[in-house]
Amino acid sequence: MRNQHLSLELRNLATEELGIALQILATQSDRDARHLEIFALAKTIVARGLTLKMAQALEVRSNRPEKVARLTLLLPPGDLSQPEWLIPAVPIPLSEERGDCPGCRQTVESFPAPDYWRVGALLRRLIKIKYPGWEGEPVQPFAAPIKTKREPAKYAHRLKSIIEHADLDRGPHLARRVTFSRLGRVLPQAIYDQTGNLIPVTYATLRKELTGEDGRFYATPSVPHAPMKSHAVHLPARSSAEPGTCLA
Repeated sequence: MRNQHLSLELRNLATEELGIALQILATQSDRDARHLEIFALAKTIVARGLTLKMAQALEVRSNRPEKVARLTLLLPPGDLSQPEWLIPAVPIPLSEERGDCPGCRQTVESFPAPDYWRVGALLRRLIKIKYPGWEGEPVQPFAAPIKTKREPAKYAHRLKSIIEHADLDRGPHLARRVTFSRLGRVLPQAIYDQTGNLIPVTYATLRKELTGEDGRFYATPSVPHAPMKSHAVHLPARSSAEPGTCLA
């Protein structure tokens, strides 16, 4: 039966499919920059529950901005430093209330989240290739694909090609199943399955779910008390997923 709350396809990725696909992309990522780029993009989309368009707008920088205007990954200097997501809070719908009246809890414009998926390590490698001599200035690593003369510069085509040719037995079928759209729905579905609540889905993934907006208007989730480790995506492979409750 179609899920009445989340705008999902009838047949989402199974956990096993997700694990196999990520393992294939991880193995292929050492071949060249194009394969590394696709693995980093796919992992970013899964980690934050993004659409391809949202991932292409991702900003990476080393210094903390005064205002978080878009989804940002903070990569402090040094390979041993801890990356951190900076997530803009989705505005409360149908209201101009700022929460600054006497006795009201203060609202926030953005909030941080740990990089549990270790996306930062992949993006450090990718940025060194795409932006030689990078010194921490804001960049958008997925704004445009690495171009070659041998294949179309389209992320979706490259994702399908890598998976299809990496496994002769399962590759063709898996390549039809694993799309950026389906990868981006893994985290929202996991959050909803474990909470039955669309509010954390919106704040964690920056996606407004139509049937959840009324509840979000009346709810005031709190960042300090958010159960940050309660909604993980469990994979059969060794990689661990980032939890999905980052509330504003």
